[in-house]
Amino acid sequence: MTSDSNTDEVLTAARESGHLELDERNGAVLGAKIRTDWEANVQPIEILKRVAAVHGKDLVSLTLGLWDAEENDYGGLDEFVDAERFPALRELFVGDFDFPEETEISWSHVGSADGYLTGLPQLRWLRLRGGSIELTRAHHERLRTLILETGGLPAESARALATAELPHLEELVIWFGDSNYGADTTPEDFERFFTNPSFGQLLRLTLGNAEISDALAARVVTSPLVAQLQELSFEMGTLTDEGAKALAAGAEAFENLQKLRTGENFVGSEGRAALEKAFGSRLVFGQQEEGDVWDGEVHRYVSVGE
Repeated sequence: MTSDSNTDEVLTAARESGHLELDERNGAVLGAKIRTDWEANVQPIEILKRVAAVHGKDLVSLTLGLWDAEENDYGGLDEFVDAERFPALRELFVGDFDFPEETEISWSHVGSADGYLTGLPQLRWLRLRGGSIELTRAHHERLRTLILETGGLPAESARALATAELPHLEELVIWFGDSNYGADTTPEDFERFFTNPSFGQLLRLTLGNAEISDALAARVVTSPLVAQLQELSFEMGTLTDEGAKALAAGAEAFENLQKLRTGENFVGSEGRAALEKAFGSRLVFGQQEEGDVWDGEVHRYVSVGE
């Protein structure tokens, strides 16, 4: 039996078991989604290797779902998913799992993401989901969309994003996370982002799921970025009346803003009134929470930590 026959059998079995989905068009496989579960007989890395060998040169889109039913660890994959195996790859999603149904974000480990940026020069869209996303540098000449969904973004990763060189980036989504799950970013760690000239094409920005929402809101209104943004979101964070009023006070600087999203925060009636007056129909206020009071202090929590 030839290696090609073995490869075809592995891929066929994975498709039949639901652990591999292929997007076939005009005789070529352009997309692949790989996942595992408790019933899987083949490790997802073995399926990925087969996909790379058979379809890698044509693949444009790759989605990696649940990678381990016990310890969901994607570490090291940024060294395997590269231009040598996937020269045409333009879209990559690492961490396409349902939480908390399949696993918790904090139980998942993305690991180093540097290789995805340095090793895939044709990439246009990158989405990473997991409890730890490690970046030491964020440089890419063609990337248009970067989405980081985490319950605990390390400060080092935030600093790498703040000093990134992503000249064609149009959309940036950052979930900062909960300090109990590794989110140790301070406003100072992220300060250079707001004056970074590399983000000259940025149109859609989410600074979400953050314990420092008020500080981020107060800073963004004084940033050169504010005039170019079409959409801005602070959803799932800890925004209060303080941050809301800061946004409202700087509303005139948002020359091109079409949507401001503030759902799943802690904005009260005063903050809401200020936002509605300043942004009108551009505001998507969303549902708000009330903080927990104990020992005489108000405690507020991001939407996604664990």
